[in-house]
Amino acid sequence: PVEEARPGRGSRPEGGRGGAAANRKKTETLLFLHHLEQGVDTTFDRVDTYFISKNGEELFYVRKAADKDSVGLDAGVFYYHIPSRSGKQISSGKGSYKQLTFDEDGEKVIFLAYKGPDKEQNKVHELYYYGPGQDSARVLISQQTAGIPEGWQIGDGGSLRFTKDGGRILFGIAPAPRLKDTTLVDFEHAKVDIWHWKDDYLQTQQLVNLRRDQNQTYLASYALTGNGRVVPLADEQLSSIRIPDEGSQEYGLGTTDFGRRIESQWMTGTYQDVYLVNVANGTRKLVRENIRGSISFSPTGKYVLWFDRMDGNWYGYAVGS
Repeated sequence: PVEEARPGRGSRPEGGRGGAAANRKKTETLLFLHHLEQGVDTTFDRVDTYFISKNGEELFYVRKAADKDSVGLDAGVFYYHIPSRSGKQISSGKGSYKQLTFDEDGEKVIFLAYKGPDKEQNKVHELYYYGPGQDSARVLISQQTAGIPEGWQIGDGGSLRFTKDGGRILFGIAPAPRLKDTTLVDFEHAKVDIWHWKDDYLQTQQLVNLRRDQNQTYLASYALTGNGRVVPLADEQLSSIRIPDEGSQEYGLGTTDFGRRIESQWMTGTYQDVYLVNVANGTRKLVRENIRGSISFSPTGKYVLWFDRMDGNWYGYAVGS
C-alpha cells in the first residue's frame, strides 16, 4: 500500500482535478507523508485513521478492506517506521479498529479490534498489544481474561491509555448490552416509557441521558508485568474514578452519589462519598462521607481537596497519611 515518488514541478497525485480517479464511484481516502529531508512523498491508500508517535518516528494506521472484499487480508493495522521508510502489517482482517494509543516513548501500541460478522448485534472488541520484538500485535485482553466480571466485556466507547511509565493500561469495561429479539417484528413490540417516583432521575432526564447511559463504561487497569488479571476500579455503585496525570501513582480518586441521586430532582447537587482506589488491586479506602460540594484531586495524586457547602469550609487530605 506504499508508493514513493519525488514530486517535481507541477506534480499532483493521480485522481486530482481531471485525473483518472475523478470518475471513481466512491472516494478513496489517501494519506500522504512527505519526508522533508529526502524530498520524498509516501502514499498510503484506503486509510481510515492514523496516529504518529510523539517522537515523530512511528506511524500506525488502519487500512480499510477493498470494496466487495469479505475477508480483508490486506486490511487491518499497519506500522511504518518513518526514518527508514519501511513498514509492515501488524494485524490483519476486515473489522472495526479503534483507539490506537502509544505509550510515552512511542515503543508500545494498544488498540481495540472486532473482526467478527458485520451483522452481529453485540460487537465484542478485544484489546491488542504491540511492543518491541513482536512481529505482529497479539490479543492481550478479551472478554474471557481473568478479572473481568461475568457478563461484562471491554467497552469500545471508553478511554484507553498507558500510564506515563508504560507499565499499566487503563481502559473501560461494561456490562454486555441486552440484545434485541430479532424473531419479533417491530409492530409486535410494546414501546412505553415507565417512571417510578423512586427513580434516581425524572423521566425527561432519563430520556436525555439514555444514549450516554447505554455507552457508559467503568475504569479498569491491567499491569503488563503483572499476573495477567484485569483489575476493575469502578462499577455501577462507584462509577467515577479520577486518575492523576501520570497515572503511575498508587491511588485513584473515586466519588459516588449512589443511593442519593433522587435528591437532585429538588436540590442543586447531591451528597457524595469519597474513596481512594488502589490501582494495582482495586481495594477502596473511605476518605469522607456525605460531602455536598466540589471535590478535587491534585495532579500528582498526593492530595484530595474539597469544599463542603454545609459548613462553608475547605478540607484537605494527604493521600499518604
